[in-house]
Amino acid sequence: MKETLKKIKNCKTMFELDSLRLEIVKNAKNGEEFFEMQREFIKKKNSLKRNGHTREKEGYTLVDVTYQAIRNDS
Repeated sequence: MKETLKKIKNCKTMFELDSLRLEIVKNAKNGEEFFEMQREFIKKKNSLKRNGHTREKEGYTLVDVTYQAIRNDS
């Protein structure tokens, strides 16, 4: 979980952060603390939004990220 939290904190774009969604869910299913990861995810998401990062500005949708994560996971 510490590795995932570190990845969340180091995200520079909304795309990087959204790309971690599937990893967070998988880690939670493996017994890691979901709420701590979720809290850090939301904090980072809000921080990125305050600094002008949005999916629209970065040119993608959440569906794009989810589709890519599923393809990479197969």
